[in-house]
Amino acid sequence: MVASLIAPLGYLLVKKPWWALISALTLNFGVIGTLFVMFHTRKTIKDARRELAAAGINW
Repeated sequence: MVASLIAPLGYLLVKKPWWALISALTLNFGVIGTLFVMFHTRKTIKDARRELAAAGINW
C-alpha cells in the first residue's frame, strides 16, 4: 500500500505532477505500469546525464 504512494509523492516533490498522475493511475502495478517504468527510467537517466554534461560535470 505504501509503495503505491511513494512514487507519486516523489514526482510531486520534483514538481512533475503529470508523472505523479500517471503513476497514481497505474498504481505502479500491471503491464502498463511496468512498460511505462522501463521507458520513463531510461528517459530520466538520459535527461540527468544531459544536465550534468551541460553543467560541465563528468559522471
